[in-house]
Amino acid sequence: MSDDKKSVSSVGSTGHFQTLNEDQFKARDTALFTFFFTLSKQRKHPNPGWEWVKYALVTLEMITLAFFCVNRTTHLQTSISKGINFVDFSSFQDILPPYFSFVSIGLLAFIVLLIIYLLIVVFLYPLLVRKQPWVISLIRMIVEVTMTILLIPLLNMAIHQFDCHIGTDDSLYFCGTTISAFSDEPIPQAIGFALSIVFCVLLFAMLIMYYLLIFQHNPKYGGMFSMPSFQYQLVQALMHFGIVFAMRMLIDWPFWRFAVTVGVSALLVVWVLLKQPYYHFMGNYLSIVQWTVFGCIRALLELGYLICGFIKTPNADTILLIVTIVCGVVGLGAGIGLSILFFKLLKKRSSARWLLPEDGLPLTDPDDPVHNTLPKMKNYKLVEPAVRFIQEKEFKSFDYMNYVDLIYTTALKRHKTKADLQFHYANFLAHFKKNHVKAQSVYKTARMSSPSWPLRFLLFCQTKDHSAQGGVGNELANAQFQLQMSKAEEMHDTAKNAMRDFFSNLTAPNPRLNVILTLLHLIVDNEAKSRKIYEELLNTHPQSTQLLRQYAALLLDIYPDEDMADIILQRADQIEEDSTVTLPTSSGGTDPQAALQPRIPTPRKTRKPVG
Repeated sequence: MSDDKKSVSSVGSTGHFQTLNEDQFKARDTALFTFFFTLSKQRKHPNPGWEWVKYALVTLEMITLAFFCVNRTTHLQTSISKGINFVDFSSFQDILPPYFSFVSIGLLAFIVLLIIYLLIVVFLYPLLVRKQPWVISLIRMIVEVTMTILLIPLLNMAIHQFDCHIGTDDSLYFCGTTISAFSDEPIPQAIGFALSIVFCVLLFAMLIMYYLLIFQHNPKYGGMFSMPSFQYQLVQALMHFGIVFAMRMLIDWPFWRFAVTVGVSALLVVWVLLKQPYYHFMGNYLSIVQWTVFGCIRALLELGYLICGFIKTPNADTILLIVTIVCGVVGLGAGIGLSILFFKLLKKRSSARWLLPEDGLPLTDPDDPVHNTLPKMKNYKLVEPAVRFIQEKEFKSFDYMNYVDLIYTTALKRHKTKADLQFHYANFLAHFKKNHVKAQSVYKTARMSSPSWPLRFLLFCQTKDHSAQGGVGNELANAQFQLQMSKAEEMHDTAKNAMRDFFSNLTAPNPRLNVILTLLHLIVDNEAKSRKIYEELLNTHPQSTQLLRQYAALLLDIYPDEDMADIILQRADQIEEDSTVTLPTSSGGTDPQAALQPRIPTPRKTRKPVG
C-alpha cells in the first residue's frame, strides 16, 4: 500500500477533538516554552562517546556514594569512605571547613548566573542562532553537565552546610567533623546554611523542569538513551536527589536509609524490566546495571554495618574497614551477577512485547487492510513498545514499515483523541518512513487533541523547529544550512563567472593561454566544491525545494546535465505540491490531512535547457 493511500483519516475529524484556541495556548505557555526551547535540541546521531562518558561518570559517583559511611559513635567518616568519597564530593568537609560561607555563596552564584545566562540567550536567540551559534551550544552543554555529571557533587557540597548531628555532649556538630555548628562562627555558618537551602530549592526546581521537558525522543537517531516520554528520567533524577539526602541525613536511622537506597534501586530495576522506558535495549540494560550494582553494594554494606554494631572490641575500626572492603567487593560481584541475569530477562521481556509471533512474520498482510487480523489494542500505551522491533536490522524492510504503519492506523481508529499515540505515529513517519508531509499533518492533529503539558512543549518545539529547508530540524541547524548554502552559491557563481571569462578569452583575437588554464582550474575546483556541499546538504535536507533548485541550476550552468536537472526540478515541484494541497474544513480553515489524500498527478511541461 502506498503512502498516499494510507491516509490518517482514521485518526478522526477535527470535530472529535477538544481543541484549544491557538492564541490562548501561546499566551499561557509560550513564555515558559520559549525559555526551555533554547535547551531543547534533538541531536541526530548524538555522539555515543559522550553518552558513554556521562553514563560512566554518573555510575562511578553512585558507586562511591554507596560507600559513604559515618561512624555512629564518633560521627566521623571512616577511613575508606573518606578516601573514596572525594569522587562524589561526600568528603568535601576535608577540602574546606564547612563554616566558610563563600562555598554556599559560590554555589548560589553559579545557579543564579546560569539562569541569567540562559535568559540572555533566550532573548538574543534569533541573533545568536545566526551569528554566534556556539553560545547556544555552550549553555546547552553547561546545563546538561550540571543536571547529570555535577548533580551529585553539587548536592553533597550544599548539604554539608546544613548536615549536622548531636554529639555526646549534646552539642551540634557538622556531620563527619568535630567542628561545632553555629557556635564557633555563628554568622558565617548561618549564612552558609540559608544560602545552601536556597541553592537546593533552586536546583530541585530546575531539575524537575529540565527532566520534565528536555529529553531525546527521536526513536531512530536519538541515541541509546532516547525515550518516548519523560516519566522515567524524571523519577530517576528525583531518586538521585533523594538518595544523596538519605545517605547524608539518615545516618542515625540505618533502617530507613536502607529502605530508601536499596528500595529505590529495586523499584527502578523492576520499572525498567516491566516498562522498558528507553527505545533501545542497550539504554534499558545500562540503566538496570547502574541501579543493580548500586543497590547490591548498599544492601551488603548495610548488612556489614549492622554486624559491626554488635562487635565491641578495641579494634572496631579495623574490623569496620575489613567489613566495608569485603561487603563492597561482594556487593559489586552480586550486582554484576544479577545484571547478567537481568540481561536475559530483559531480552525476553522486550521481544515478548512486540506485536510479532515467534516466527517473526506480521500477524496480518499490511497490503490487505480489509482482512485486518490485528488485536483490538485496548491499551494505547502498549502500541509504541509493540512496534520497537522496527529498530532491529532484520525488520528494517519496506514490508515491516507498512506493517508498523498499519498497527498505528488501526490503533488510532480506536483511540482517536490520544495525543501521545499520534505523536509516536508522527515520529515513526518522520524518522523511519521519511514521510515528512504526512508526519506534519499528524503532529498538527496531536496539537488539537488536548495533549499533556510536557507533550505540548514537545509539539511546540517541533512546530518551531519545522521549516521549509528540511521538513525537520532546528533553528540552529537551519542557520548552519543557510551558511552552507551561501558558500555553495558563492562557489557556483565563481565557477559560472569563470566559465564566462573562459569562453570570452578563448574566442578573443589574441587568447592568453596562461589565463585560460587558470580559469579552467577555477571552474573545475569551484564546481566540485559546490557540488559536494549541495550533495551533503541533500542528505540532511531532502525536502528542501530551495536546495533542489540550486543544485539543478549548478547541473545546467557548468556541465549541462539536462536530464538529471529536469528530474530534480520535477522532484522540487512535487514537494511543493504535496505541501500546499489542502482542503477547506467546515470551520473555514484547512484540513491538515488533506495533503495525504490520493491525488491525480498533473502533467508537467518539460523544462527547456538553458543555453
